[in-house]
Amino acid sequence: MGRAEVYEDAARLDQVMERHARALAEFKARGGLNFRGRAETVLRDLGFSDEEFGLTAEALSGGQRKLVALARVLVARPDVLLLDEPDNHLDLDGKARLERTIVRHARAVVIISHDRYLLDVLADSIAELETGGQHAGRTQLNVFPGNYSEYAHDKQELLLKQRKDHMLGEREATRLKQSIQRLKDFSSSGQNNKLVRRWKSMQKRLEKMPETPDARLEPRRIGLKLASERGSRKVLELTALEKSFDGTPLLNGLDLVISAGERVGLVGGNGTGKSVLFRTILGEQTPTGGRTFLGPSISVGYYSQEHETLDEARTAVEEIRRLKSMSEGQA
Repeated sequence: MGRAEVYEDAARLDQVMERHARALAEFKARGGLNFRGRAETVLRDLGFSDEEFGLTAEALSGGQRKLVALARVLVARPDVLLLDEPDNHLDLDGKARLERTIVRHARAVVIISHDRYLLDVLADSIAELETGGQHAGRTQLNVFPGNYSEYAHDKQELLLKQRKDHMLGEREATRLKQSIQRLKDFSSSGQNNKLVRRWKSMQKRLEKMPETPDARLEPRRIGLKLASERGSRKVLELTALEKSFDGTPLLNGLDLVISAGERVGLVGGNGTGKSVLFRTILGEQTPTGGRTFLGPSISVGYYSQEHETLDEARTAVEEIRRLKSMSEGQA
């Protein structure tokens, strides 16, 4: 509007003013006037402090980046929110904040999650994708009212009914086949018209019987076996372990002993140093003080949060065969 060639041309100025009015209306409709304040409110609700607003995404933990991505979606006020495993990488506090945020969201939400407890809290209905069932070779969508626990109960009841229907159907089909064969034998090779009509009628009934697929009451399990040999009773020991960054302590005086066969859950808020501790145990980070000790002949397998241990230029099979000599079928 400030260009001379625009404001000196009345017709062109009217066009620009009309475009400006439309753009301003859309800006207001999307909450542009208070967008920053709304974004900061959403971030605070998800557990961020004002001091963290100026950090780059790369400086955040995996769980925090997950929450920033969620905040970015929420401030756009979508009519339907599609969440693909939003609770991955979140600590316990992050999961609780995620639950509260979704509960307050007044619009439609569809969540993919392997966390049955999250679905128990948030879901009003469960949609199940299933391959096979009554339509072999096809994938169908079945919707169950209620949360995950209700779905699990209703699904089991449905499978039991399908199993019963299948058994009854198989029993009836067997009975008809046996009756048809007996009538064929009694009809003297087709000479008795009355018996012929009866077994042909039964044959039609058999052909029209609906197929009742058998139900799989137990899910198919992956064919994977894990085996290990114990090289030492003491697997891992941390003694007065310390780790600082630029003089600021992150880990301070950690002591821990893990013995063979123990299973330990490591919990803590985002940014408290859980992944740093793993990298220090692996030798990827040098401790500021103290020491780590792995038992003799102990081998360590590391599953990283961001999967940075994978070579993304390789296929899945190539990545497995790179680590151990095996056939393609075994991989």
